[in-house]
Amino acid sequence: MKYEISTGPALLPVSLEEAKEHLRVDGNDEDSAILAMLSAATNKVEKETGRALISQTVKAYWDRWPQTGCFELPIYPANAVTAFNYIDADGAAQSWPSDNYRLDAVGMTPRVAIVPDVDWPEIGDYPNALTITYTAGASTTTSVPDELKYSILTTAALLYERREDMPLNGNTPGVRTAAWLAFTSRSNLI
Repeated sequence: MKYEISTGPALLPVSLEEAKEHLRVDGNDEDSAILAMLSAATNKVEKETGRALISQTVKAYWDRWPQTGCFELPIYPANAVTAFNYIDADGAAQSWPSDNYRLDAVGMTPRVAIVPDVDWPEIGDYPNALTITYTAGASTTTSVPDELKYSILTTAALLYERREDMPLNGNTPGVRTAAWLAFTSRSNLI
């Protein structure tokens, strides 16, 4: 299963004002840099936790029907399934009606379960033949857990205070901070 964020969040879980207070920054000269640091820190927290902090639209893809009749969704918390699409045996895109499946949004592994005794349509032998589009994340910043907000603030503070890369184990300057941030965007190699 693969996924993509098709519509990102409309706001950050930590405001610029909250970050400036945490950093003890007055004035507006650093606003764009602080916003970039907040964005990087938010992305890091989301990738490391598998959690959408603020509401966003996720598209998840599968090549075939699961043997269990349940699709595990990659990002939590799941709020609502907005579309379930498939490519039929003739190669045509089709929509599957919502009365054929249910969202199980409990816990850190949300899933879409196929209703018992429903006939699954035949899909074509195509990559990404099945697509579930859903919303995930909190609708307000007040619903984001405090520990995750503080993680974002401390990460942004580290980036703010150390604008250059930090030495790795006391050796010559390495790429510790850069690698640490880039690691969350890695591609798993097979």
